[in-house]
Amino acid sequence: MHGRGKQIALICAGASVRAMRSGGKIPAGLQMLRLAGAASTGVTFMTVMCFLGPVFGFASMFAGPNLVMHLIVPVLAAALFIAGRCGEDIPKRKIVTGAVPVLI
Repeated sequence: MHGRGKQIALICAGASVRAMRSGGKIPAGLQMLRLAGAASTGVTFMTVMCFLGPVFGFASMFAGPNLVMHLIVPVLAAALFIAGRCGEDIPKRKIVTGAVPVLI
């Protein structure tokens, strides 16, 4: 994870912990960042599972540091997004913004 990604992850983690302890809500902007991160890593996971794994072999796709980048991070991102949701549902019209990093 590069510098900005670490900073955003720490901010989101802090906001999630604070919201869970106080029963408050995570700000909408941070929810959108979490959605974008989960969507981006989900695309990585699906690319490996549907294209790269069958073509190059799953053993090489999940060997060494690839295990973390191609399996552990995407699964954790999805699980944390689902389990760590504190606040209101994301409006359907804003869900598309989760795809912006993928499209870029």
